[in-house]
Amino acid sequence: MKRMIILIMLVFLTFSGIIVVCNKNSNTESTKEKLMTKSEVNETAKTDESDSINDYVSDDFETDDEFVDEYVVDSEEYYNRTSEILSRMDVTESKNLTSEKQTREDFAERGFSDVSIISRFDLKGNYNEKEISTNSNEKHPSYVAYYTTPSNNIWTIYETNGQFQAYPVSYTLKKSENNEKIVDVILSESESIYVHNAQKNQFFDVIPNGSDAIVKTVKHIDADYLNSLTDEDIDNL
Repeated sequence: MKRMIILIMLVFLTFSGIIVVCNKNSNTESTKEKLMTKSEVNETAKTDESDSINDYVSDDFETDDEFVDEYVVDSEEYYNRTSEILSRMDVTESKNLTSEKQTREDFAERGFSDVSIISRFDLKGNYNEKEISTNSNEKHPSYVAYYTTPSNNIWTIYETNGQFQAYPVSYTLKKSENNEKIVDVILSESESIYVHNAQKNQFFDVIPNGSDAIVKTVKHIDADYLNSLTDEDIDNL
């Protein structure tokens, strides 16, 4: 179970405080996103009697703020240790930022038209989580959505500084349950990935060194492509 705790915290650190909790019994017809912040995990752990959290977290797993804070490290130190940082850029200097309206269109063009899309920070780096609008011109550093394939494989889709990335949640959880070595796989359309350092309100362009994560470069990230991937396909990327 320590392996699962490490997995959850790795997702927390790598993707700016997002913890994804999955229900393995979810309906295959449902593609509704359910992204949980640490406070939402707290509430679920206290009140939810279903299998949605017990499937992946033991009874003695503490999800309060003190537990999370114990594992939080400086973002720049983390990426210096686990990645090659190619460049840094203040969010306000980027020419690739997209509005909420444009982001909706970008996701829809890739086949993710029925998912909820969340922004978590404003352009000044202030935390302000909300579901984005279809007609707003407000811009954010990054966006995240949660997608379930027809075969019930769960993916987290990110658009950061205009770049799309995909993280195979179900695949990673299966690896953990089988006690296999976990190195996060991130699908990207380039060899490096953008991450948002909220502490400094900067974009880092990084290449993970394989200690915690590895980037798999693919031609295009869309729903059809993710639907086609099996666990074996991901292994062989």
